[in-house]
Amino acid sequence: MKKRLVSLITMCLVFGLGFSSVSAHTPPGLAKKGGLPPGIQKRFIQQEKDTKEYQTTIKDIDTKERRIVIEDGTAILSLFVSNKAKIELNKKTAKFEDIRKNDEVFIKLDKDNTITELKATREKETTYTVEGKLLLISKDQNQVYIYKDNKLLNYQLKSDLVVRINGEKRKIDDLIQGMELKLTVEGDKVKLIEGSKDEETRKLEGKIIAKDDGRKPLIVIQIDNDIKVFYVEEDVNMAEVKVGKEAVIYIQDNKVINIKMK
Repeated sequence: MKKRLVSLITMCLVFGLGFSSVSAHTPPGLAKKGGLPPGIQKRFIQQEKDTKEYQTTIKDIDTKERRIVIEDGTAILSLFVSNKAKIELNKKTAKFEDIRKNDEVFIKLDKDNTITELKATREKETTYTVEGKLLLISKDQNQVYIYKDNKLLNYQLKSDLVVRINGEKRKIDDLIQGMELKLTVEGDKVKLIEGSKDEETRKLEGKIIAKDDGRKPLIVIQIDNDIKVFYVEEDVNMAEVKVGKEAVIYIQDNKVINIKMK
């Protein structure tokens, strides 16, 4: 009888120890839920992959150094964006220069805390214009400085900036200090600069090959082997302009102000 009792006690101890060793690996309640709680599970997965993810707002940005500043609790993080990072804006492929302060972003970081993926979203931007005199254009900072109402204003330039002077598409280097400018600003970046400057009267000679006497009169003139089209001031007498004849035209601000037939 004693031998049977000892055997039963021994079996119970063995069974109990085995159960305890299994239970030590799985805290009560976790087995039914299929693993770790979501918060712990997320951190565990991030550590396994050597990556981190954030859904946050850009507090500041340095396009020259390719860095963005975000908040993580009470901490302020300045993060470098890899040159090979995948970047999107409103679900479209974008450049880092297109990303702005206050954009909502989802970012992925590698084990060195370098951003390898950045997806930004932004609400539809407002567009407005501002006028002033050009003081300085800084290519290093990618900014334009203008003087308006006794105040110095500066704006960031878009990567696809368009420059026009007297209506013609020009390069940013053609802008001159003191020139009157009209800036079209989208969000907080300039997408169009329109400048105006007085031009001296130009004299050209050639053959009139076509004309239009309509509401916006114009002429087509052949100068050597080049064909040019010019609008004509309304006070020019188009009746005296003869197609197929040689003429001397006078141009100011890219518009014909006088025509003399030969």
